[in-house]
Amino acid sequence: MAEDVEAVVRELERLQREQARIQAILQKYQKMEEERKALLKKVEGEINEAKEKMTSAGIEPTVLDDLRIIIDSPKTLTIPLMTRDEFEAVAEVCKQQAESGVARDFWANAEKYFKRWVSICRVFEAFQRNIDAGNLPTMPPVKPEYKAFNFLAEKVRRGEEIKPDTIVFSVEKTIQPRTATATRGRRTRRIGIKAFVRRLLEERGEITIEEAVDELISAGLAETEDEAKRRFNSAQYSIVHDDGDAEYIDGVLRLLPE
Repeated sequence: MAEDVEAVVRELERLQREQARIQAILQKYQKMEEERKALLKKVEGEINEAKEKMTSAGIEPTVLDDLRIIIDSPKTLTIPLMTRDEFEAVAEVCKQQAESGVARDFWANAEKYFKRWVSICRVFEAFQRNIDAGNLPTMPPVKPEYKAFNFLAEKVRRGEEIKPDTIVFSVEKTIQPRTATATRGRRTRRIGIKAFVRRLLEERGEITIEEAVDELISAGLAETEDEAKRRFNSAQYSIVHDDGDAEYIDGVLRLLPE
């Protein structure tokens, strides 16, 4: 009898420990969810602020929707392998502008394809207006269309001309897969971080870490603020200690007078 009671007590103690463990896990996940919601709210605020700046700079935020369409839409039209009779049938359907038979998928893709080019034209027109380049925002790089906008905005800040080909390239650069070759390319690109920061420094005479972070993200040389800060700090350290013609004080990299 005493052994049965002891066994029951041990089982209750085990259940209590298990309950405490589960409770701790639930609290951990609850905290993670709260942090995720706080981060989403912060990013949403940054996005809204950037869209307001975009409007004041002379570009409507709907340009982001067009960039999204360009990213998601097919770049080419695929014609299925058919017999001669089927090709003739499709030709007749195209002539009549009808949507039926084997051409249904073709017309669906054709609509997306041409809508893609409509969006390319709209983005092109948006960047051909009288834009306040200095007031163009840097979008938080959390979506492909935001990264594509940052790429184009950086081109405008540099005084470069935006062409339809530039828009297509910005989208392809944003969505290209990261293969082993792409990784090697990123390593190669990191070597150029110092040259990029050096160019900014020589153009402006001085640059703050905040400005450098924005420029690195806009140029696609970093994806996050922390990554951009690390790369800038590495570059400024080399400029200050190896080149010896600049100083870095209180977050400002400044060229020394000759």
